[in-house]
Amino acid sequence: MSAETILSVRNLTKVFPHPTKKGAGVTAVNDISFDVARGETFGIVGESGSGKTTTARIILGIEEATGGTVLVNGELIHSGSKPERKERRRNIAAVFQHPELSLNPRQTIGWSIAEPMRVHRIGTPEEQHARASEVLELVGLSSDMQSRKPHTFSGGQKQRIAIARAIVLEPSLVVLDEPVTALDVSVQNQIITLLNDLQEQIGLTYLFIAHDLALVQDFCDTVAVMYPGHIVEMGPVERVMHSPAHPYTRALLSAVPIPDPVRETARTRIWMQGPQRVAEGCPFRGRCPLLQHLRADEQRQCAEISPDLVPVDDHAAACHYREKSTLLTIR
Repeated sequence: MSAETILSVRNLTKVFPHPTKKGAGVTAVNDISFDVARGETFGIVGESGSGKTTTARIILGIEEATGGTVLVNGELIHSGSKPERKERRRNIAAVFQHPELSLNPRQTIGWSIAEPMRVHRIGTPEEQHARASEVLELVGLSSDMQSRKPHTFSGGQKQRIAIARAIVLEPSLVVLDEPVTALDVSVQNQIITLLNDLQEQIGLTYLFIAHDLALVQDFCDTVAVMYPGHIVEMGPVERVMHSPAHPYTRALLSAVPIPDPVRETARTRIWMQGPQRVAEGCPFRGRCPLLQHLRADEQRQCAEISPDLVPVDDHAAACHYREKSTLLTIR
């Protein structure tokens, strides 16, 4: 593993018990691997149910993995004694979609921001207060606001407070799970600008979970596209967004709205129809629009063999016929 790698995920798997079938399971994350470099913004994108949030929750220690490993700064975060795991998780912080869930409504925001310092027994009360003031200034709020309660702030301000809380311990990795989805578009842009500025100022590394491809394209350096449980495409964001090699990625991109109403009306979308999950073969086979362009023997291979995530240069896609994906036109 490179010395510059902050997060290394290897063969991560999560199986939940089936809600109705005793002894059966639902695989939410299926043997995925990726690395996140220092100072990088790594995006995971996909539809609801793709496994992206489950992946984030395992990395954060909220969920236990069924299999695989997660290393932060070269250390296994889920192994060792409880104090050892607690110490390692100091290096990981999170910002969620709904900031109010991170803030105690009965306490001041200064109390909430300093809480990670109290949990890890860092600093005196005076030092904790000073650090809370410092990070409030970093996120564009006044240190005088420490004594106010969360309900006195707007949604965008609450998210700034949640970001301040996340960076108070100077973590190696910040997991951003749909951090702007609940905000107005103008406020979304302000928060993304803030996150970019903080990354440049204090060298943050981000794992960004999203379903908005346009946002991922503007914010991320590298992107992994997930389809229920699987990473089906991964690479530099410009390469994946402009030269997608997997039919699922192409279908998602065809649904991204275009600001020009004339082009939006005239455009061609790639439709996905059929079951989301299949028992054997390529996991996307049930909805794959590329199948109609394949010969019978090629369709048989898709039905029988699950494709590996095959790298070509710095770009990887899990499709037997990735070279034919251009038959699915995005306009």
